[in-house]
Formats: sequence, structure tokens, C-alpha cells
Amino acid sequence: DVATIIKDKTKVEILDISPVSKVYAESLARMDYEKDKAKNKVAILDKKSYFDSYYENQVKSIVAKYTYINKDKEKDIFIASSFMNADECSVRFNGYITLSREF
Repeated sequence: DVATIIKDKTKVEILDISPVSKVYAESLARMDYEKDKAKNKVAILDKKSYFDSYYENQVKSIVAKYTYINKDKEKDIFIASSFMNADECSVRFNGYITLSREF
């Protein structure tokens, strides 16, 4: 229950910030373009637009560890990955891994 989280005990630790490589950006662009095409019959963006959003404008991959503690002192811990660039804080969410789930 989100209402039981002690907000001032929430911790975010940055584990890594790295530039996105051209190979990685191309791979994600190809994958997201194909997913888009399968979902919508016609892709909303072309592959180059996906690639540009994942590679141009100083795109960085950010990996962070989130720790939440509730009123019963139970912890939920996740690691999440996302992209940001010089203009946008949320270019792409890459997913998360659950390390610990107590509530």
C-alpha cells in the first residue's frame, strides 16, 4: 500500500550514468520500431526518429536503485533503467528488477 510508505526514508542511489552507444541505440530503435508497427499496423515513427531520440542530444543511460520503507519497517528495493537527454528527463524507460519485496 503506497499510503504506508515513509517518504523521508525513501532512498534513490544512482548506480551508473553512461552515454548510450550507437550500437545500443540502433538495437533499441529497431526493436521499438517493430513493436510500434506490430501494434499500430503502421509505425508512428520511422526507425531514424527512434534512433535519433535514443542517440542524439547527449542521451545518457541512468541506472538507479530505489529503496522504499513502510511504517512496519519493511523494505521494497528496485533497480530501474531509463534514458534522458539534454532536453528531456524521460526519453525511454528500460524496465526494472525487483531485489526485495516485503510489502
